[in-house]
Parts: sequence; structure tokens; C-alpha cells
Amino acid sequence: MVLNGELYTAYRFAERVLDLETGFLGPDQKVTVRDGDQMLILDCTMDKYYSFLPTFTEIQKRGGTVSTVINDIMPMRNPEWLPQDFVKVYQATLPTVVRSSDILFCVSEFTAADLSSWIQENMPDALSRVKITTFDQGAEIGGAALPPEPIRPALQDFLNSADEENAPIFIQVSIIQPRKGQDFGLDVFEQLWASGRNERLIYVGRKGWKAEELYERIISHKEMNQRFLFVENANETELALIFDSALALFSPSRGEGYGLPVVEASLRGIPVLVNNLQVYREIAGDGGIFFDIEEPGSFVRAIDRVEAMSPAERLALTKKVRVGTWNQGAIDLLAAISAAADMRKTPSIDESSSKV
Repeated sequence: MVLNGELYTAYRFAERVLDLETGFLGPDQKVTVRDGDQMLILDCTMDKYYSFLPTFTEIQKRGGTVSTVINDIMPMRNPEWLPQDFVKVYQATLPTVVRSSDILFCVSEFTAADLSSWIQENMPDALSRVKITTFDQGAEIGGAALPPEPIRPALQDFLNSADEENAPIFIQVSIIQPRKGQDFGLDVFEQLWASGRNERLIYVGRKGWKAEELYERIISHKEMNQRFLFVENANETELALIFDSALALFSPSRGEGYGLPVVEASLRGIPVLVNNLQVYREIAGDGGIFFDIEEPGSFVRAIDRVEAMSPAERLALTKKVRVGTWNQGAIDLLAAISAAADMRKTPSIDESSSKV
């Protein structure tokens, strides 16, 4: 953390994350930059980025490198999806991120290509200096080491009812906002129910931005607790149970930088039905069942297809989804940072020649 322009440890934050007693790690200490230090901004919080610039400069002066993680550049490409204040800060700060970083780590090849394209369009001189690469994304859900948490009665009753009627359950796990396409999902399932079909639909998430009308539609839906359930702020036990009870996960998202629920679903052994986005082609690959949100009928066909599969066929499909690991992600990060550090230590041909 930065206090009065100087870098300090963030022990209080670490204690909260690790569920440690306050003060367990001792008092926060000022961080002194040393030769060859590396700095990784793992979560690029744009409104705080400028406070780190003096530290970045000091690190780079001492032969170190600065790396920043980029999840997506939606505020540059689709600002209408996001809050105006957030977009304003992001758009103002991204050029500084590009100028200040030696490495830009992206969460997918799609994001890396999109970022490279944006830099080429707006800051072409930076492309020859900054390295743009990706790192593996891990996923875990409902780990065995976690203590079980209570399951809300409405969820258990809903799952019991679906099981008694042998009704397939389809789930979407996402923050509630128009970009994520919950409106599309409801439209299609309402058509299925009107035609006499009995599929169940579960939305898992919480209210996001620009979602007032969509959120109200969800919480007041006439099928609530019947054929539709909204599980707001699900705990890990509930989330794992929902995945394990579902026939498939679907995502009609209109834009993503990665798509973690797709990977989580495959880890729990259920297939994924996803909008035909480039990033989903990258992540789900041959394991995805694709549809087009511009054609609702294609989603119905995807639903019919997965329902017609045998359990073994559905499970085999999930094995084709690329599942990363946090361990490999750490290896990717360290390898790129180490390579960049080695390049800084190695004199260029011109420099070598001048010393001969």
C-alpha cells in the first residue's frame, strides 16, 4: 500500500484475507526499493494506480521491472456497459499503465490481442517497448478443505422439487448486469415454459451496475421458487451444490475478458453452453456448445442437444475445456518477469561494442 507517497506492507489487509487475528503479522513496515526488485500489480485498480508511479520509477532506475495484470479493456471498447465514473478513470489511466509497465499480463489470448490492437491504434510507439503476454488462470470451487456452510431452505426445496420431477436444471453464475445476458436467458426460458416444457433455471450472483430494471425483473419473476430461482450472494457450499445439481451451465454474455464460470463448470463435470464469443472459443474450445444470442433458436437447439446426451457424453465434453491452475499461473508470471529482468541485465549489441 502507499501512504504519503511511500510504499508500505499491507499486513492488516493480509490478515483479513488469511483470516488471521488483527496484529498477528506485526506492524506495517516501510518497503525499501533495492537493486533488481520486481513489482507486480496483480489487480489493476485504476483509481489507485497513480500513487505507485514514484515507486515504479525507483524500481526501474534500479534495474527492476514493473508488471501489471489486465483483465480486459471493456471500458475502451464498450463503455456503455459500465458505470460512467469507472469508465472515465479507466480511460484516463490505461495510457499511463501502458507507459509505466514493462510487462502487461493478460488473462486470455483474446485480451492480449485486444490490448495489443488498442495500443497499436492509440500508442503505437509503446508496442516496441512493453511486453504483452498471458498467464494461466486457476479455478477452484467448494474445496474439500473448506468447512461446510449452511444451505438456504429455498435452494434445497427447489433442488428437491426438480429432482422429484426429473426436471433438468440450467444455471448461470454471474453478477447481474445487462452485459451478462440474463435478460436473454429469461426470454428463452419463458418461451420454453410457455410451450409446456419444465426445465429449471437458477441464476447465481448479485446486483451489479446498470441493472435496476433487470434485477427487478429477476426478483419479482412469477416463476420464482417454482421453475426459476435466484440465489443471491451464494456461499461456497451452496455454489458447489448448485453446480453438482445442474445439467449444464450457460453463459449468454455479450463480452468477457476470460470467463471463469465456464472453467468452474468443467471442474464440476457439467457441460457449458456459451455465446459465440472469441474468448469462449479460446477457453471452452471443443468442449463448448455454442449458440448466438442474436438467434434465440440456436440456444434452444443447444439446450436440446445437451439434454439428449448421455451422462458419459456430457462428462466427456467437459474434459475438452481447458482448465488452468494457479500453480502454472505463478510459473508463467515468474518466468516472464525473470526473462525481462535478464534482458535488463544483458547489454545490447551497441552497448557491448562500445565497451570493447
